[in-house]
Amino acid sequence: MRTGSRVTVTYEDSPAVSKDCAPGDVDAGQPYTVHGSGGPVQAMTTAPDPGRTKGKPGPGRWTKRTYEFTADENEPLLTFTSKVTSTLTQVPCSPMVTRVRADEVPLPADKTIDKYALGTAEAYKDNEREAWLHNAAAACNGENACTFQPDPRGSFRYYDKSRVIGEAFVNCTRNALDHSRTLSYTERGHDSISQTYAAANLRLDEVARLPTTGDRTEDKKRLAARPMAAQLALAYETAWQRPFQWFSSDQRTVVERIQPGEVSWVEMQPSRERVEGWFVSGKDDYRLHAVIDAPSRAVPDRIFQRTGPMAEAEKQRCAAARPMTTTPVGSDAPAASADKGLLEISPPTAPSVRPARSIPLP
Repeated sequence: MRTGSRVTVTYEDSPAVSKDCAPGDVDAGQPYTVHGSGGPVQAMTTAPDPGRTKGKPGPGRWTKRTYEFTADENEPLLTFTSKVTSTLTQVPCSPMVTRVRADEVPLPADKTIDKYALGTAEAYKDNEREAWLHNAAAACNGENACTFQPDPRGSFRYYDKSRVIGEAFVNCTRNALDHSRTLSYTERGHDSISQTYAAANLRLDEVARLPTTGDRTEDKKRLAARPMAAQLALAYETAWQRPFQWFSSDQRTVVERIQPGEVSWVEMQPSRERVEGWFVSGKDDYRLHAVIDAPSRAVPDRIFQRTGPMAEAEKQRCAAARPMTTTPVGSDAPAASADKGLLEISPPTAPSVRPARSIPLP
């Protein structure tokens, strides 16, 4: 049970049936209190059992009861406290409780929680909260040492926030451009166990390391070596009939047509999945609650290919003068021939098509 859950407890009570009970101990019923973490302390009294004879066991007077409370902590504690005050009869002659059942109405999954803040992982030994996670994680350090029990009520798929991948292409020309480029992107996993260690400024124990570092080489190593990763993946596939994915990557080529004065960019909205549940050790009675957030195979990622008007800074950049060096000498003089008459013109070498003749001068 998680914080905020509405819990309805049903049970049966009865006055003590011990032969040590005197008639006055049970004639008017026996008082006790019931209290759940976050709820009121409710005073109760069992049904009366008149006519009892000391030295003879009673028949019991079982009565069905109901108690409701809203949990103010994870795994709330339910306490029954006898209010029998006689020291002579308190132990052998106290009210009895049986058939205790708790039904939970959990709060809807909070889908606003960021994947970088999945909450605090918790460990238990039987019903006692452990001070730290190490013993429970170590108990799962074997191929079949633990099983992961997913809680569908806190598990869901969602689309993460959009982010720009690749560069923005700005068309400062007067013509439309066709631009082809290749885009690559990756997604990593996150888990509440490592985040709990980080929040406590502690080094992550080897046995608690899931493949959620973001370093692909390290994550592949952990995926092959960490039993808890395999335990979660097996339980996930059994429950939802599809493989679990700790990390993902993709590459694709897009073609953009960019109009004059426009900018083109690509956004990606990754499909992710959040899984909540328990690593449970049947041998050592350890339980470790964890939340894992990873890329989802259930639905595809969204790729948005977008164009739009330039931002003011981009307009200024497009309007900026072309960078070039200065011309310190003759920058304002008209253009002239480069040779300036210094080259000689060679006489023709081909024979004339007309015969040569002489003309006398007067």
